[in-house]
Amino acid sequence: MSDSKPPKARDSSRLVAIVAVVLLTLIAVGGIVGAMLSRQAAAPPSRPEQAGNATTRNMPGLTASAVQPAEAAAERLDHVSFAAGSDKVPDDAAPLIATFIESARARNNKLRLTTKFTAGERRAKELELANARTRAVRRMIEASGKAVAMQYETVEMPAGTLSERDANRLVLSLH
Repeated sequence: MSDSKPPKARDSSRLVAIVAVVLLTLIAVGGIVGAMLSRQAAAPPSRPEQAGNATTRNMPGLTASAVQPAEAAAERLDHVSFAAGSDKVPDDAAPLIATFIESARARNNKLRLTTKFTAGERRAKELELANARTRAVRRMIEASGKAVAMQYETVEMPAGTLSERDANRLVLSLH
């Protein structure tokens, strides 16, 4: 008879460590994939006319030329650019505003309208213009017939720190 030794018992702590590493790796990968999917679902449609077609029908003053391909709106992904000294909402802003309305409604968020103006000799006039622009966009949103909560923000910048381009913008964001 030969003395055979019983097989060596596996090191159970090593096995537990390997299983734990594999499990944590799977959880991490699942978390990354979940975050990417939720970010894609939360993002507004990449082409404004996708969300804008149904909404823009109800917007007053909207012409067929206002609904342009994505190139026109791609330059203004989050803001409406006004002509200098004007509070008239440009016709090409309707698809962008419609996209933000739909995104705010889909996510149950507030739509924030932010304008900036500079402190200086013309402070009162610039503040009034910023407020008039906010009111014009608010009226356009209300005229769409789509109820959405709104928040208004008017930011006073020190004299000389705000470019003319930024002073003529109204930024849209979701909060």
